[in-house]
Amino acid sequence: MGNTAHFLQQPHFKLLSVALLLLNLSGVICTDLTVSVNDIGASQVDLNDAVAEALNSCQARDLLNGTSHRVLSSDFQSHIKSSADLFQATVYDYSRARSILLSGTPFDTSTLTLTETNDQPAPNNEELADAASIAGAYNGDIVRSSIPPVLTEESDDGTSQRVLRLVITSGNSSRIVHVNMNTRTVVTPNVARSSEKRATCAATADANAASNNRGLQGQGDFTISLGTQQLWTFTAIRPSSSSGRMGSGVELRNVKYKGKTVLYRAHVPILNVEYERQVSGCGPYYRD
Repeated sequence: MGNTAHFLQQPHFKLLSVALLLLNLSGVICTDLTVSVNDIGASQVDLNDAVAEALNSCQARDLLNGTSHRVLSSDFQSHIKSSADLFQATVYDYSRARSILLSGTPFDTSTLTLTETNDQPAPNNEELADAASIAGAYNGDIVRSSIPPVLTEESDDGTSQRVLRLVITSGNSSRIVHVNMNTRTVVTPNVARSSEKRATCAATADANAASNNRGLQGQGDFTISLGTQQLWTFTAIRPSSSSGRMGSGVELRNVKYKGKTVLYRAHVPILNVEYERQVSGCGPYYRD
């Protein structure tokens, strides 16, 4: 195996190698099967440095001067064929209730563009921790986003207030809390605790697994060979850096079999869908 980066130690990448090894050991594949993986692409440090320089530009400082704001996500735009060298960062301005998209060529502020929008981006781990503090979560509580993660409250001036929808779990009981990040206030909706709903809905218990921030870098080139013959080559990208609007599973790009292109890109986008209410007391009514 080649130069393997830390992200390649993630379970979803390990499964690829384990599955192939099992096929080999079981006799399904009689000759030697090898898998090589090489880390490619820009690093997370490169991305962080590019965003920091963009935020320190005159354009960004003029726009964000005197505001309370946070970078919620950033990524390189390599999933767009013509934008391999571009980056984009999403900044939310809590003071003026707006999202700002920063995009351009890394380390070249002359190419930087800033676009204001009322779209509400998904929260990152830092914002969730801040919202949990506002909501008064205790040490040891498990805090995660609900579905949908962000609600929108329209103001009289046409701006949209940013309200995060949290699930705070203490022991065997959970509660849903709405936190307005603009006013830093809490509104607790009248929703039954999950322990009360679970018996009725027979919902699967939460695994309480941690998640990565959107845009966390990590990709590698895979080569699968049978003996001396090269069979498959493809680039695998971790879910946090995938090209779905709200992320996706492991994404494959430039998939080739014996040198012939089979797929340019393959992934499963994440969608939030509201279903019709079927059973009283069941929820949430969105599927991720």
